Amino acid sequence: VQTIAAQLSKCAIRSGTGISWIGIELSDQFSNVQIAPVGMTLYDGLAGIAVFYSAASKYFSDKKS
Repeated sequence: VQTIAAQLSKCAIRSGTGISWIGIELSDQFSNVQIAPVGMTLYDGLAGIAVFYSAASKYFSDKKS
């Protein structure tokens, strides 16, 4: 979990006070691939990254106490 969190942090795009990640989008026909900022979805977007970081920080902050 710590390795994944470190890799996510390393790949983050920071701009001022904002942060985002870049992902790969496929067209409906899988004929086009493009690079774009991740969306807001749970499974492949910012919501999922937020849930992951929240769970990881809770687990690892409890272990340090």
